[in-house]
Amino acid sequence: MLIRFDFDSFADAALRAASTRYAFGIAAALVAIWFFFGFWIGFTNTFYELLINTGTTIITFLIGFLILHAQHKEAMAEHAQRLQEHREILDAIHANTKGDPNEPVTERA
Repeated sequence: MLIRFDFDSFADAALRAASTRYAFGIAAALVAIWFFFGFWIGFTNTFYELLINTGTTIITFLIGFLILHAQHKEAMAEHAQRLQEHREILDAIHANTKGDPNEPVTERA
């Protein structure tokens, strides 16, 4: 059985979850835990520094792609809306110019 992965719904859910106050609270708590472990492990420990640097880099990388996906989705929706508006304008122009080609184009009320 092939399971289809719907990236759009996953990305939307992940972005909604990441932009809540709870996600901020969890991130702040993890940084606080990491900071307090520094007293126990030692702030100069390479693993201690590597842990926070790697974690923040990976999360920033993934969130960046989620934000790009959301922006692309919004841009495509706006593009589709403008395309529809242009089609309506062209249809109105076409409907007004079916008669005499020298007749001026006017808007219909």
